[in-house]
Amino acid sequence: MTPKFAKAIDPIFLFGIDFAERINRGEEIPAETAHLKFRSLFEEAEAILGGNKDWTLSKYAIVSWIDELLVEAPWSGRDWWGNNVLEVHYFNSRLCNEQFFAKAKEASILDLKDALEVYFDCVILGFRGFYADQQTASQIASSRNLPATLEEWMDKTSRAIRLGQGRPALSEAVREIPGAPPLISRKRVVSIWTIAVLFVLVDVIFFIANFVA
Repeated sequence: MTPKFAKAIDPIFLFGIDFAERINRGEEIPAETAHLKFRSLFEEAEAILGGNKDWTLSKYAIVSWIDELLVEAPWSGRDWWGNNVLEVHYFNSRLCNEQFFAKAKEASILDLKDALEVYFDCVILGFRGFYADQQTASQIASSRNLPATLEEWMDKTSRAIRLGQGRPALSEAVREIPGAPPLISRKRVVSIWTIAVLFVLVDVIFFIANFVA
């Protein structure tokens, strides 16, 4: 991911992870306060990136991740968030269950792969969409020409990111370095520092790989 893009979006990810940790500890945080904070962070990111296609697609991905996380998490603001999802606020829709992956396909054909990396990160951080229901996932995936499982989607997406950087797809053993984190359940909140280190390691690995090439 380009440094400018990472600088713009990382604060949103980090606040989201920190917020999830806090409600997991049982802290009482007004949903309205979090909603306003997220919107402020989105405004800051947009001021850096502008309204280009990469940002618009990335924004949808992050919004989807936040909404799914906070609608399904057991916390006091769950019902309020369910009635005030960010997707409706920004996109006047409530279709991320499937549209997340449709828009990821759009991101995959852009010249830069920043947006596609954002979709990949959101899945690492717990977004599941229609893949959460294994009984219907394969049928929906087939109708949208998507991989049958989330694991297959991650494998395909990680390869697209690598190829988009002008390097061959990683072998299974090597590719596990940036893509290795197991699919994180929303029931298991990962430390904000663990995720921060993960982002740094991924960037360092990509930088070294490109430098060596």
